[in-house]
Order: sequence, then structure tokens, then C-alpha cells
Amino acid sequence: MKSQIIMVFVGFIALAGIVWGDENTPDLAQKKIARAPTERMLKIQALEKGPVVAVEHENYWMMPELRATPDNPPNLFLKPTTQSRTEQAEFRKFLEKSTFVEQKGNFKVFSQITKASPMRVERISARTNYPVLLNQRTGVFAIVTGNVLVKLKEMTQVEPLAQEHQLKLIRRFDAIQTASYEFIDQDILHALSVLRQDVRVEEASLELIEHLQIPN
Repeated sequence: MKSQIIMVFVGFIALAGIVWGDENTPDLAQKKIARAPTERMLKIQALEKGPVVAVEHENYWMMPELRATPDNPPNLFLKPTTQSRTEQAEFRKFLEKSTFVEQKGNFKVFSQITKASPMRVERISARTNYPVLLNQRTGVFAIVTGNVLVKLKEMTQVEPLAQEHQLKLIRRFDAIQTASYEFIDQDILHALSVLRQDVRVEEASLELIEHLQIPN
């Protein structure tokens, strides 16, 4: 009798273990589903990828088809824009010719019918469109603001560097020998490459908006 009770108890424990394992440890089929490409990943894979851009310790693809535009109210990181009803109507028509890809914080990421090349900040119908990069490691979009952070060997070269490279000085940080600039109506990728080759520059990194929450 005791042996029967023990066998029943052991069987119950084994059954409980199987049920617990089914709920907490994915089986092979579940693992395959987890590894399967998501709808977002499939969309990204279909997009054209341009040259690789290195920023800090990350590598990004330039996305020639994509642009990002701030919603109303505009994102706090960027300068606000005032639009008339006519301008807003023109911008809505522009968006109708584009394909919405993703909401990123207060930005809409969309693909254009005509590829925007080279990589530069654009103004269309009184709105600003920003280039978009794709983080190779995380698969997250990054918005290029058009600003660059430059570490110089000598701070006496802050103004001369701006003049020679067609940059607008935003702010200087003398304590760390660094200055923040804005690219003025030029191909950002090419301008960044030229800037990094300047002997007065120790390091130059694009300013990116990458980690934003979807607004409520």
C-alpha cells in the first residue's frame, strides 16, 4: 500500500514537472517562433542600405529612402516651427506621397518615393526632414540632427574650423576641448569624413536621437 502511494506521489511530481516545464521553458517550436523575423524586421530588410557610418562605438547604415519629421508639437530636442494652415495642408500632401514606417518618439519615420541623396537636413513645406540611420547591432533607427560634436587639439581653432568647414558654432566646452557645430546645407556624410581628416581634430561624432519612447 505504501509503495503504491509513493508511486502515485512520484507520478504526480513528474506530471507537475512536465506541466511546469511546458509553461516556463519554451519547446523547440516556441524557440523557432521566437527566432522568426518580426514584421518590423522584414520591413527593414527590404529597405535599401547605404554606406556605413561610425558613431562612438556603434556602426550604422545610412538609409537613403528614409527621413524623419517631428510631429506637432515638435520634439523638445529641436527648434520649434510655426506653421500656417496652408503650410500644414502642403505638408499633409507631401506625407501622402510617402510611406509611414515607424513612430519614434515625437517623430514619424517614413520612406520617400524619390530617394534623398546626399544625406542632409531638408526643409519641405516649412517642415524639417532629418536623415535616418540604422544601428547595425540593435536594429534601432537613429535620427541625424545635423549637429556634430568635435574634440579639438587646440581650442584656438574653434572659429577657424567652423569657417573652413562651413559649420555653425553652437556651443563650446573649453574644459574638455570640445565644440558643438551644425552642418550648414551640405552632405553630412561627406562633410563628416573631411572633418575627421583635419589635423586639428581629434574626434568628430554625429549627434543622434536614438532612444525615444513612443508618445502616449
